[in-house]
Amino acid sequence: MNESDSNDPREDLARKQASLIRTLHSRSSLEGFDTDQLRTASRSLILKRAGIVRKGWPALADALGTEFLNVFVSYASDRAPPDRPELDGSQFAIWLRKQRQFPAAARIEFALWQVRRGFPVRVVLQANAPRLTVVYRFIGGVRVRSFGGGKEQ
Repeated sequence: MNESDSNDPREDLARKQASLIRTLHSRSSLEGFDTDQLRTASRSLILKRAGIVRKGWPALADALGTEFLNVFVSYASDRAPPDRPELDGSQFAIWLRKQRQFPAAARIEFALWQVRRGFPVRVVLQANAPRLTVVYRFIGGVRVRSFGGGKEQ
């Protein structure tokens, strides 16, 4: 007997729930559900994801400013969330880089993420001043050092 032939109500419920989740993330319709309610639920899930990304990637969200939500909706509307919510921010950042929309003001935050994930060092040339920032792994953690002209911050 295959899974779809099972009479176990828990398995049937799990299949229905999985179908609903796929529908909510794909923004399509599902028989037996009101289309407007599905759209509203889908939008709510995307807004929740955006809030998590805003909290985990504050420099990126701030750099995008009032466009953050619109840009995030563009990214998230055809992508199911990753298995771990904290990965949504990094996948969003990578997507922005591929779209050539990654804001310069978030480069250090991205470099920190890269070094925390295993890159030994990242060098960031800051666009707003003749400064060079180095993010690197060091005993006990990650360090950030800035060099160059301009005022120290």
